[in-house]
Amino acid sequence: MLYPIMVDVLHQVFSPHGFVEKIVTFQKSAGFQALIQYQSRSAAVMARNTLHGRNIYDGCCQLDIQYSNLSELQVNYNNERSRDFTNPSLPSEQRGRSAQVSYLHFNGLIIVHTQFIS
Repeated sequence: MLYPIMVDVLHQVFSPHGFVEKIVTFQKSAGFQALIQYQSRSAAVMARNTLHGRNIYDGCCQLDIQYSNLSELQVNYNNERSRDFTNPSLPSEQRGRSAQVSYLHFNGLIIVHTQFIS
């Protein structure tokens, strides 16, 4: 059985621990991953301490949460793969092209990097 892990599901799981500003999801060789940016570092710390090792679904999709080296996500589109909750007016994707997500690289600890283990 497949369990969908979409931006809305991640927002529901992570938002009780603080204001989630941005979420970006992507597929890597290690599997499905996501970057979640909180409004504050303390919210990211609380989310990691509370959710690390827990399952999103009963008996499935275990969270492996690490801190990211990024301090800011740049989300260009609000769709099923990425969302900027501080800018709901972003388009769902660029006309004529598939959605792309850009990252700004800085040092910081406000983004929670998640990897899902089924």
